[in-house]
Amino acid sequence: MTHKVLVIPAIDDQMEVDAGRRPENHFLREFQTAEEASHYCDGVGAVYDLVEYEIRKETPLTLDLRIGGEKSHLKFKTTAERDAYKQGLEDGDGFRAPRVITQDDAEFDEVLALIEPPTPKT
Repeated sequence: MTHKVLVIPAIDDQMEVDAGRRPENHFLREFQTAEEASHYCDGVGAVYDLVEYEIRKETPLTLDLRIGGEKSHLKFKTTAERDAYKQGLEDGDGFRAPRVITQDDAEFDEVLALIEPPTPKT
């Protein structure tokens, strides 16, 4: 089973979603485990409010980061979890307050339908 996460990065796009329209900018990411999806969400959330980040050192199971002037040392169980966190950093970078919607959120299916409308039956 895959675990999907939607990110609506920009405020204008979030307003489009709230109005029931397809956002111009969005990310739909799929992960093999719930832990990977969670690390992705953590990565997106780490760079909120336009804060800058830098990966200072990386090993297969760790990341040494500087986020907004603060140093962090993160440990992961798998390289896939580390990569998911890094993808979250990249997707969240440059946006003030991206909206993260996981499959567990009530609005997930509704927003997914805006982004990926169902194929009409023939």
